[in-house]
Amino acid sequence: MAPNNTLLSFYLLLFYLSLSSTLLPTSSLSTLAIVTTPNLTIVCAIQQSSENQAIQCSSPQLNSTTFALLPNVSFAGIVAANSTLYALRQDIPNIHSWEFWNFSGGTPPPPKRISKNLTVLELGAGGARLCALANSWPICLRWPESDPRPTGILSGIAVGEDFVCGIPETGTQARCFGRQDSRALSTVPNVRFQLLVAGIREICGITLAGMVVCWGDTTFPAVPVHEPFEFNGLAVGSNGGCARRAQNGAVVCWGSQRGPGFESPSDVRFISIVAEGNVFCGVNEFNFSVVCWGGDFRTWQALAQALPAPCAENCSCSKGLPGTGIGSGICSGNRQVCEPCDLFRNQTTPAPKPSVNFPPPPQQNENPTQTARSGGGVSRRNVAYLAVGCTGMGITLVSALCVILVRCYKGRRCQVHDSGPLDDAPRLPSAGTTGSGDRQGQPQRTGSALSVKVHGISRRTSRLSTILSNSGGSKLEEFEFRALEQATEGFSEKHKIGSGGFGSVYRAMLEDGNVVAVKRAEASAGGTGRVDNDRAFQSELAALSRLNHRNLVELLGFCKHDNERILVYEHCRNGTLHDHLHPPDQAQTEAEAQAHLLSPLRTWPGRIRVALDAARGVHYLHAYAVPSIIHRDIKPSNILLDSTWTAKVSDFGLSLMGPPGGEDGASHLSIRAAGTVGYMDPSYYRLHRLTMKSDVYSFGVLLLELLTGLRAIHKDHETGAPTNVVDYAVPYIVADEIHKVLDPRLPPPRPYEIEAVAYVGYMSADCVSPDEKNRPSMGEVVASLERALAACLHPLEEVQESEEVEAR
Repeated sequence: MAPNNTLLSFYLLLFYLSLSSTLLPTSSLSTLAIVTTPNLTIVCAIQQSSENQAIQCSSPQLNSTTFALLPNVSFAGIVAANSTLYALRQDIPNIHSWEFWNFSGGTPPPPKRISKNLTVLELGAGGARLCALANSWPICLRWPESDPRPTGILSGIAVGEDFVCGIPETGTQARCFGRQDSRALSTVPNVRFQLLVAGIREICGITLAGMVVCWGDTTFPAVPVHEPFEFNGLAVGSNGGCARRAQNGAVVCWGSQRGPGFESPSDVRFISIVAEGNVFCGVNEFNFSVVCWGGDFRTWQALAQALPAPCAENCSCSKGLPGTGIGSGICSGNRQVCEPCDLFRNQTTPAPKPSVNFPPPPQQNENPTQTARSGGGVSRRNVAYLAVGCTGMGITLVSALCVILVRCYKGRRCQVHDSGPLDDAPRLPSAGTTGSGDRQGQPQRTGSALSVKVHGISRRTSRLSTILSNSGGSKLEEFEFRALEQATEGFSEKHKIGSGGFGSVYRAMLEDGNVVAVKRAEASAGGTGRVDNDRAFQSELAALSRLNHRNLVELLGFCKHDNERILVYEHCRNGTLHDHLHPPDQAQTEAEAQAHLLSPLRTWPGRIRVALDAARGVHYLHAYAVPSIIHRDIKPSNILLDSTWTAKVSDFGLSLMGPPGGEDGASHLSIRAAGTVGYMDPSYYRLHRLTMKSDVYSFGVLLLELLTGLRAIHKDHETGAPTNVVDYAVPYIVADEIHKVLDPRLPPPRPYEIEAVAYVGYMSADCVSPDEKNRPSMGEVVASLERALAACLHPLEEVQESEEVEAR
């Protein structure tokens, strides 16, 4: 037992070290704020001083003339909202007072004061409200109509126009309160955050997995595709946002801000960033000047110097910023400014680039004075970055040793992974194409799923561990490769029942008598194909390991033996929807012929019921999965039918995390097209614009196949030319001549089925509309199919009841 105890102690030590180096601080105050009025944009910052850290402001509309607010008072933090600047004083012992200025009537206005005996950790403002995190409880000082007292202690706070959100210390999802009709309250993602930043009606955060997730306003632009732990700072404006790269302090922005200066300065490195309306500002890492962009102006320097972050005696997650300690004149006593926390310590941080001279703001006659830092300060910073890099390399080597020790201690034949609650929301990696059908294009890399060797350790193993830790409480069994090989007789062709996104699917009977479906990656794939298979494997594992719905195929486990990539699913005895709509021409076995004879797909109500099952599965991915998922490959061969003919959506090899904004399709991802020809959304194929409505288009093609019995791409019976089922069927449907395109293998619809079938036809035409705005959401598709099925079944029940009455 001694070696095991020693190893456990070593792991616990490494765990606590990793926590201390990756988590954001539990409290923080901003030293920079932006006040916007109908006529003015005012940038304010707390100034560097070893005595009084006063507030200095400037406005581009006022020729960037600087002015001080209460120059003899020292402040700890500032925030702004609704033309008002709030400042927390720190010059009165044991009492925290807030001064606030309303700039709507001019500048500078006389201040007003609020006094409370509170220990304030954070400040937030939104609308006409000022809220504080005091003693780990949210207190809203200017919100008399609300009593914001949520249960549980918070470690972060973000205030919008009509809501307040915080990060609970209990390990659950973000907790929000405020006006009941606010979308920020009704659409909170079920993930854990370590940073929250609010805009007016929207809110963004960084999850424990290092991903940026936004919710609230459905018109807020989608966050660009990014890597985990790429960002460690956020600023949310009215029509977009900016994020600070943890690696080098550069800023990446997205959205539809108005004005010529929305693009952030690409060659400036920032310590912190803030936003208000359409204006963004940040503290330059090189000389601590305040640089702004957005709104009606191009990039300009608002203030020559500012306190980059609050002064502190100890830095909880980073080291002190070089040049800000004792004797620097920036902080008083033995305090210093802390560097921003890095969420992913293994990345190497390069030295900052020299600052650039910015053009003056409009109507400015003189260039603002820049306070360049001394060469000695820069040298000390380089030494600090070298130390951080060496520390990161050391942690990497220790982690590699841990993995090697774990592999040495593994000797179990079968393991069960109980992953616990879903803590974060990693972006699902995109996948390549090796399965059935003509999949088009290769998507860009959206995650760290590439299988490359680093010091002999596979990153695929690390990615697999991350997926298993985020599987939302599902229990996945790790199967032994030899057992699966024996159950399929060496993956014999006679056990092969189909093909999936990254390999072949086999029927296997395990030793306990359970029948399962085994999907094995193509062993012959190499180079790019190998990478694509890895992406598809991890994407499907990441998706299905945290999903649970009766209309989604159930993932039972996996196998990760050497280079083998195998997933084990429930076995759906009745095959795929494609098998029944388009049976093979060759002779069928007696069992297959009997299955097709008894298939409910030989009736119109049966086909509508199967369509409804599949629609419910896709709707779950869009509306209830957290984060939402875009399948990208909806087609009949990916709809499985179990022993009760319940339809289940399968093959998540191309799935991606959907953009925020729900099912309305307003938000999109810009990513290269991937999918199956004939089912891909034309706007996605041509413009690389992927939305939830892209899945709706694919589902519309599936509905047309159910109605016509034709393949998505089929030969015209007259000319023999390849024809798209959309081009063939939709003109007849729009002309109210759906009877001319219905599947002739089925009996004509009965009188009480005609309206239901026609209704499904109209809806399928809407689904494949060239303009995605005219397509319904999957929730609307589900509701329509429910009505159509009810119209088919209720008259039938009435006929049966009348026949029973006549018999009596």
